[in-house]
Amino acid sequence: MVEPASPKESTASLPVPPDVHAKRWWILVVLCASLILVVAANAGLNVGLPSLAANLGTSQTQLQWLVDVFVMAFAGLLMPMGALGDRYGRKRALLIGLSIYGLVSFATIFATSVAHVMVVRALMGLGAALIMPATLSLITTAFVGSERTLAIAIWSGCAGAGAGIGLLTSGALLLYFDWNALFLINVPLALFGLVTGAYFLVEAKDPKARPIDWMGSLLIIGALLSLLYSIIEVPILGYVHPQIVGAGLTAAVFFGLFALRSRRTAYPLVDLEWFCDRRFSMGAFAIALLFFALMGWFFLGTQLFQYVLGLSPFGAALAGISLSVTQVIFARYAAVWVERLGTKRTVIFGMTLVVTGLILATFFVQPDSPLWPLIIAQILIGLGLPWASSPATAVVLESLPPSRIGAGSAVNSTVREIGAALGIAVLGSISTAVYRMNVPVEGLSTQAAALAKTSLPAAISVADQTGDAQAFINAAKLAFGQSFQSALYASIAIMVVAIILVAVVGFSPRPITEPTPA
Repeated sequence: MVEPASPKESTASLPVPPDVHAKRWWILVVLCASLILVVAANAGLNVGLPSLAANLGTSQTQLQWLVDVFVMAFAGLLMPMGALGDRYGRKRALLIGLSIYGLVSFATIFATSVAHVMVVRALMGLGAALIMPATLSLITTAFVGSERTLAIAIWSGCAGAGAGIGLLTSGALLLYFDWNALFLINVPLALFGLVTGAYFLVEAKDPKARPIDWMGSLLIIGALLSLLYSIIEVPILGYVHPQIVGAGLTAAVFFGLFALRSRRTAYPLVDLEWFCDRRFSMGAFAIALLFFALMGWFFLGTQLFQYVLGLSPFGAALAGISLSVTQVIFARYAAVWVERLGTKRTVIFGMTLVVTGLILATFFVQPDSPLWPLIIAQILIGLGLPWASSPATAVVLESLPPSRIGAGSAVNSTVREIGAALGIAVLGSISTAVYRMNVPVEGLSTQAAALAKTSLPAAISVADQTGDAQAFINAAKLAFGQSFQSALYASIAIMVVAIILVAVVGFSPRPITEPTPA
């Protein structure tokens, strides 16, 4: 049964209960703190991977899975966890998610193997899947009008702040403590969210208590896991490898079955009619491509700072926070720009700033490049990201019936995570291919040449086998710079296409129709 958002149901005009309205800004503090916990813990792991590898003896492939197992669990469980929050309570979902996050982080003190850490990361993905949709949906139930746009902008800025906090905190902790500290810092943060959340948050749920589509949940989990597996592994195995082809076909079959079930069941996990509303579909599309570009930048830019420009992990974290700090400072102005320019123009303006930053970066990715232009590029990206993503998120939420806001928020977050995963996989694959073509391996043994093509650090490790080690290292760094430049070109092209589509299609709501009687 389709539930279009009628004027009586619109989340944009839904009144806020007086007790919620009175403490709405404290509620925002709790929700932003919970969001920062998830983002900071995930971002900070990247700084600690070398230390973790040294202590546990992990391979490069295992390190890749330590990062990706969180993404797979997170994206695969977002929609069913959002539906659980709608049915049993969004505050309850948030508190349970924080409890899981804190407990499994504490369990790393007993970790002695990479398998143990992978299990912890997967369970953290489960906790994050409970936390994320609850944070966004509870904002929607606590704020209305321009205050909601401002609250979402602050929420978006805190996501950027979380990345910077995670990088800096992890870099500082590793100066004095072992790798376990990367996870143990989550415990007091989760405890803070639990205590303040229990006091300030007010429960909100779907009053209709609709059944949860468990079969649809299994189908979408299978589809997303298969898709993400194929995306993650394709740079290693190749596009025609049987595992990649099989995973891709499995994802297509599961997505097809999920769409078929969503149209036939009375209470679907995702109402496909949502995507017929341009506010929902174009807002989600814009968010996905923004995070495609952003995560590709983080994934490759951190390596550029350390391996090509010679910064330490802590130095790279300091260089990288210009993006996060800019987000935090200027995110609150997104609401002002929406009032002045409207949603579509603000989103286009924000995306244009992101593209401008990416274009600037293409000129300064070589070993002898100065650092300051890349800082300016990050500032431009940090300016544009909240001004594009906050209004886009707001129109997505306003297009939803209030009873389904948790599930709708989960769909929005899932689309963002898929965009992020695609950004890492696609842009990383382009970078790897260009690097392999340009790194000089003449004079190296077959084994050393194969190793040098796997990564820049691997190339540096075999430099002594060449006649001039320093010249070889410089050439390998130049090849990495060229590979990053090619990835940036691809990211720019995709963002330009996104800007054109947003400009042409826009965010106009579909005509309102009355719900069909049950």
